[in-house]
Amino acid sequence: MKKRIFALLILSNYNVFLKSVISNMLRKKTLFNFFIFFLTCFFSQAQERNLKGVSKMRLKAIINEIDHKNDSLLKKIEEYKSLNKELRDSINNLTKTDSLSLIFMGDIMGHDGQIKSAFNEKTNKYNYEPVFAEVKNLISNVDFAIANLEVTLAGPPYKGYPKFSSPKELVIACKNNGIDVLVTSNNHTCDRGKKGVIRTLDILDSLNIKHTGSFRNSNEFKTNNLLVLEKNNIKIGLLNYTFSTNGMPIPYPTIVNKIDTTSMLKDIQKSKKQDIDKLIVFIHWGPEYKSHPSNSQKKIANFLFRNGVDIIIGAHPHVLQKMEYFENCGSENGQLIAYSLGNYVSNQRTRKRDGGAMIEILLTKNQEKTKISDFGYHLTWVQKPIINGKEVFKILPCKEYEKNNFNGLSLKEKNAMKLFIEDSRKLFQKENQKVTEK
Repeated sequence: MKKRIFALLILSNYNVFLKSVISNMLRKKTLFNFFIFFLTCFFSQAQERNLKGVSKMRLKAIINEIDHKNDSLLKKIEEYKSLNKELRDSINNLTKTDSLSLIFMGDIMGHDGQIKSAFNEKTNKYNYEPVFAEVKNLISNVDFAIANLEVTLAGPPYKGYPKFSSPKELVIACKNNGIDVLVTSNNHTCDRGKKGVIRTLDILDSLNIKHTGSFRNSNEFKTNNLLVLEKNNIKIGLLNYTFSTNGMPIPYPTIVNKIDTTSMLKDIQKSKKQDIDKLIVFIHWGPEYKSHPSNSQKKIANFLFRNGVDIIIGAHPHVLQKMEYFENCGSENGQLIAYSLGNYVSNQRTRKRDGGAMIEILLTKNQEKTKISDFGYHLTWVQKPIINGKEVFKILPCKEYEKNNFNGLSLKEKNAMKLFIEDSRKLFQKENQKVTEK
């Protein structure tokens, strides 16, 4: 093709030839500007020398020279394309924002009334699915949903307070309704001894439910103490501790994480070496049924924040306590605490104990900096209607029921939910720092 083109140069008018070349190059979508520039330079010189006198060998040499330069130009262009792609990728990485969403829930209890409610005498099986059905959308709408499992799964006899053991169907329903992680260090972890600790972990593992807080042995503790959750280029670490095991010894060789500043500091320092973006502590603490955090809770919170923890989620008081967000010299250094999320589900029915809150958190990452971008709480209340002559437990989203004028609730239930909402909002509006209702 090239030989035919240059033969045309010798035999025909130069202007006609140049138009032919341009047309040909455009049709083939080659590097038009570069090649035309080269041809223009070449032909302007060729005209002066009078190409009619050029020998065939010299013409071949010129053609070969053009081929070589054209190949070099194409190679350079490929290099420039590669560099351009790298540049675009770098710009995209600088402007790209990744995100990861979390939701935390309080205490999942297993009182006698809950166990009885879940049992179906006809099938001789347990079913906890109705408990979570009305909050499933809220739970499932995030990347990771995390709750406190305040029972053992030690097997029968199934029993509530004071030494809890619930059927595995409870955690099956947790998973089916969107809960991804259950923390297991609390004052009831050792209720059924070594068997209870180990069987609980066995069942969670069999269901692929992530967990931390209690461990079968020291080797497992070393490997799994820091639970790492990763999605969308964001990696978070989760640790879990309890103030007590109700006086019961931790059975050897199992381990249950307890609140101890020396141990916690070691865990935090080790966690920081794991290339995580944020560190979260889910902690079981504080006096029961108190709506305000104790001085001890505040001291521990300050210790954790001071040593690099980003988010603290509290449980155990069985009532709500305040939530606070501190920006700390730049949003990427923000810290968030919910002192107590109250009861997620239980058979406690007295004022302030019949509900709880979920706190939803959004993390975003840009240019390798991860920050707490958004947060807010959802109030939940536990309904216990009698259906077909049997009590049924249901976790209800308060705001949705409020919007629908509490449709579906009895007058007694409506008044109880309204009182819970009123008490909760009054507490949070007075004491929360920057954390508002979703």
